[in-house]
Amino acid sequence: MFAMPSWKAPLNMVRFSMYVSCSMKCLRGWLRIGIRQFLGIGNWGNEVEAHRLFDLMPEKNAIMWTAMVTGYSKVKDLESARRCFNQMPDKRVALWNAVSSGYAQNGFAEEDVELFNDMMNASVQTNETTWVTVILSCSSRGDPCFAESLVKMLDNMAYR
Repeated sequence: MFAMPSWKAPLNMVRFSMYVSCSMKCLRGWLRIGIRQFLGIGNWGNEVEAHRLFDLMPEKNAIMWTAMVTGYSKVKDLESARRCFNQMPDKRVALWNAVSSGYAQNGFAEEDVELFNDMMNASVQTNETTWVTVILSCSSRGDPCFAESLVKMLDNMAYR
C-alpha cells in the first residue's frame, strides 16, 4: 500500500461527511413516509413496519412519539399506544391528548378518565382538546357527578 497524499485527506473527509449527511436525510425521509402511512395518510397501515422504522430513528421528537400513539390508536392497538406513551421521556399536552383521544374514540371511557386524573396529578397544562376529549368520555360513561366536577374545574380554570 502507498500513503495517501495529504491534500486528499480533507477532500475524502468532506466526501464522507456529505455521504453521511445525505444518508441521514434519506433515512429521515423514509422514516417520515413510513410513519405517515401508518397514520393512514397513505394506504399502507402496517404497524409492525412503522414500529421498526420508529425504532431506527436516531432522534425521536415529540411529534414522532405523538404520531406513533395516534397511529396505534387508529388501528385500535391501545396497549401499544399506552406503552409508547409511557416510554416518552418528555410528555407534552399533545401526547396526553393523543392517548386520551385514542381511549375516547375506541370506547374506553374509564381509561380516559383515569388518564385525565393522572394528567391533572402530573400538573400538565390542559387545553381545549383535553377538555373536549374527557367530556366525550364522560358522556359515554354516564357519570353526572364526574361531569359536574369537570364543570367546576373548568369554571376555576376560566376556560370559557
